[in-house]
Amino acid sequence: MRKVVVLIGPPGSGKSTQRAKMVERYDLAVFSGDDIRAFAKVNTEFQEVYKKGELIFDDVIKKLVEEKIQATGDKEIVFDGFPRNENQINFLEEFTKKYEFEVMSLLVNVSEEEVVERLGKRYVCSICGKVAFEPGKCSKCGEQLEKRLDDKPEVIRKRIKVYREQTEPIISYFKRKGQLVEVDGEGTFDEVTQRIFERLDGYFKE
Repeated sequence: MRKVVVLIGPPGSGKSTQRAKMVERYDLAVFSGDDIRAFAKVNTEFQEVYKKGELIFDDVIKKLVEEKIQATGDKEIVFDGFPRNENQINFLEEFTKKYEFEVMSLLVNVSEEEVVERLGKRYVCSICGKVAFEPGKCSKCGEQLEKRLDDKPEVIRKRIKVYREQTEPIISYFKRKGQLVEVDGEGTFDEVTQRIFERLDGYFKE
């Protein structure tokens, strides 16, 4: 069976930075919001949808995900940003049967107050995706850091609302399936990383 981790958490929960640690430790392929943003940048009909904090159409997401699955061969995968609603759960079930996945979901719990504070402060490198909390040059590739269009206060609030309405029911789905693992996403970066490793080491190394 090809193992898959579905990474779940609200915007600003630190999923992208923790995901990088997971990829390094377990040698995973990735499908993430970066893939969706890259698609939106070169497809003008979706740019306005994304700027408003709304979700890209499900049929497009399905196509992007399957393309990534096929491109990664037999590598195990972390999905960060998929599935985001109940319709996309059906896509995951379809892929699970077709590609013989074994699925675990990892929920990073962060309070709403923490989300608003984190997103309001962050800057992102448009080239490598590195996150920082002060303006300037990216410490990784030297590109200018910038505020993401979907990190404006009014868009943050909408993203949280979208998360509650469309994504949180996914948590209930994985609970019913016995596939949900939860970790506390607050504290230092290293503390959260260690909590994640404690839950995933057995899964990937069994």
